[in-house]
Amino acid sequence: MKILSKLSVKPFNVPLEGLEKERASGVKLVPNICRMCTASCSILVEVRNGKAVRVYGNPYATYHNKGHVCPRGNSGPLQLENPDRLRTPLKRRGSERGSWDFEEVDYKTAIAEMASIIKEKLEEGAPWKVVLVVGQAAAAAYNDPISMAIAPTIGTDNVINIPLSTCIGSKLLSWGFSGAPGHHAFLVPDYERTKYFLSFGRNLGGSVAVGQTAKAGAKLGSYKLVVMDPRLSEWAAKADEWVPVKPGTDLAVFLAMLNVIINEGLYDETYLKKYTNAPMLIYKDTLELVETKNIVVKNPMKEFEVVDFLVFDEASDSFKFSREAKLPSLTYEGEYEGKPVTTVFNALKEHLKDYTPEWAERVSGVPKEVVEKLAAEFAMTRPAAVETGWSANKYFNHFQLYRAAAVLSIVTGNFLRPGGVVLSMGGIGKVLQRAAPPVAGPPVKEKPSKLYEYESETPIALSDGTVTKGPLIPWGRGYHGLLRFVEENKGVVIIILGGNPARTFMGQAFQKVAKHPNVEKIIDIGLMKDDSVLYSDLFIPECGYLERYNVLSGIPFSLAKGFMAAFPAVEAECKDMLTIWADAFRELGLLEKYLSKLENVLCPGCDVKEALEKGDFESVIRKQCEKQGVKFDDVKNKGIVYLTDDSWGLEMNAKILENGWLNTASGKVEILPLKLLKIIKSRKGELKPEWHPLPTWVPPIWMRKALASDEFVLLTGKEKNMSYTWLQPNPLLSWIVDDSKKIWINKARGQRLGINDGEVVEVCAGEECVRGPAKLTEGIVPEAIYVPPNYGFEVKLTFGKYKDLKFNVLQSPFLIDPVTGTHLLSDVIVKVKR
Repeated sequence: MKILSKLSVKPFNVPLEGLEKERASGVKLVPNICRMCTASCSILVEVRNGKAVRVYGNPYATYHNKGHVCPRGNSGPLQLENPDRLRTPLKRRGSERGSWDFEEVDYKTAIAEMASIIKEKLEEGAPWKVVLVVGQAAAAAYNDPISMAIAPTIGTDNVINIPLSTCIGSKLLSWGFSGAPGHHAFLVPDYERTKYFLSFGRNLGGSVAVGQTAKAGAKLGSYKLVVMDPRLSEWAAKADEWVPVKPGTDLAVFLAMLNVIINEGLYDETYLKKYTNAPMLIYKDTLELVETKNIVVKNPMKEFEVVDFLVFDEASDSFKFSREAKLPSLTYEGEYEGKPVTTVFNALKEHLKDYTPEWAERVSGVPKEVVEKLAAEFAMTRPAAVETGWSANKYFNHFQLYRAAAVLSIVTGNFLRPGGVVLSMGGIGKVLQRAAPPVAGPPVKEKPSKLYEYESETPIALSDGTVTKGPLIPWGRGYHGLLRFVEENKGVVIIILGGNPARTFMGQAFQKVAKHPNVEKIIDIGLMKDDSVLYSDLFIPECGYLERYNVLSGIPFSLAKGFMAAFPAVEAECKDMLTIWADAFRELGLLEKYLSKLENVLCPGCDVKEALEKGDFESVIRKQCEKQGVKFDDVKNKGIVYLTDDSWGLEMNAKILENGWLNTASGKVEILPLKLLKIIKSRKGELKPEWHPLPTWVPPIWMRKALASDEFVLLTGKEKNMSYTWLQPNPLLSWIVDDSKKIWINKARGQRLGINDGEVVEVCAGEECVRGPAKLTEGIVPEAIYVPPNYGFEVKLTFGKYKDLKFNVLQSPFLIDPVTGTHLLSDVIVKVKR
């Protein structure tokens, strides 16, 4: 293809000395941050004659992507000169949404139109009628400015966050309730020091989050890799052991592993006594705490109160508070003030008693001998790490799945320890600020958002046959309430920021919303031609990431303390997201309010409002560097700088553990989460398997009925070169996409249905179907079918493939997690036909 000739053909990953040699010869290399996925790799962009011709993994990124970049990152320059890039604002001529009928307008006119639309809502006293839809691309670069500056300046709390609502919600709380922020950039497996890695729910070999794969892949062979997956994915193919498991039943295996570890005495007794609430005394029949007192604790960033709990101290043969006891008992059982009491450890052991390896085999299909072996290996191989999750909202039981993973890490003494699961630089900061989950998501206000209200009233059928009203902890960041929102409120305005909800909202939710008469206007701020533009009234183009700054930020996944930033590689006639909003708020007379909030997000107390108004982000970065104690010239030259090596992160994890600084009610690692107990009592009043504070079996929804002969459980997972629908127009990625056999079907089941290998089949959920070539294989369990998620489009794309493979039409926007209300990616039954 002619457009591919614009790229340099040098190797993907050039060592540091090679790049320095190029710079010395006059080659211009500009630091930037890759935004072709959310992993945010540090890159250097080769520029010749004012054009970006090559992207290199930044070799200065020692503790991040280690000088590596994937094909997506390499293809970044092709986004800039892509024939499907939209460079001019577009305004609908008056036709119905869903048709490509626009006139081009200039930027000033588009901003005035956008401001006028918002102003009307403000004058009505109804800023809440403005709904912001934040896509993956915008969330990676602008999440805090959007939620803490743009939305508050408008005056709306109705913000739909696609990553939060469809990717990471359940695991944030699952890990968070034990004391560590569950975001994948903040809590990571320590690949470089582990001896055993148990991976599940993620295809690390296909997702290509280079900041993690560069570490995990480099150490393959130095640790045992076990991958539990219904499909023989790229990561499973690299494993020392692939454990095929029925969809959504990983939880059963983990519960049985915990059963074996505790009953066989394979747990880390010293760790549990010293760092966790396993010795905490509770009443046997209620799980309520026996006695507590508040004490003041101080970490390097904050002074705060924690709850100290009662234990039985074996050293003094008496009851004492945990921070005073010398030898807390894990297994005490007796009476306190005439009432029967026990320890959390005993309660956990009793709770797990029926989750035997034999039971797990019946549920998951994993032989009991394998379950027993996994338990013994994980407990006895030190250190061992378990997957912390990425796209973790897949099945109805995933809150409990990641609770089980957290407790598995805790009972074996691998939580916040080298080679186990550790806090990154960002996670350390969040814990010390006590600003991270357990209770993630936006704060609940006296007058919560409309989306929060609707989410709180959504009926959810639980596994015991009862129906609950709303999830345990609604966030109001999903879109299942949006349909009701537009049904009940006239004059709704939807503003899309860096996303493609027409392809990422499940089912036809976005199309239904877009065509509703109560939706007054839809504004789309983005880069590429996509299906969401097709349903918009006004489109405003923003800069590509290689054309804009990214202010100073911490380094994701890193145990070393450092910072990175991005600088424009090329000059362009475009505006970045923050400047677009500054121009709109200037029209609205809200510029000062916006700049004050934005300054407080980016650099509090730095006096950068004037620079922000001018779009002078280089001055903002200078001020940020001064505040963080790093040299601006180093940042501008290298793109990434480190203040420490990774020993700093390991030391901070140890200090947090040793001093009881975790973000829990007790400050300790919590197996029985005290904040969760409090929330259950105040919001639901009863324990249910879905939100039980101890890891509990919850069947996936698909298990509530038997599968018919033509029915399968829908699996999905990212492909390494096509991770988002907005990458479909990219010519390089389209060119290297595997053109064959996209839909994986178990060979024996496919043959029974008369399906031939390579034959085009239809996969249907209700009336909605997708089409694609079938791959008959023994590399997928019989119950499952795999469909890749990032294809399909309505608009005409120059290089797009698999137009009819619109994965999201098979999903349901009303299938939500019972704890957080986030959308479930899988747990859907589909039919297959020739």
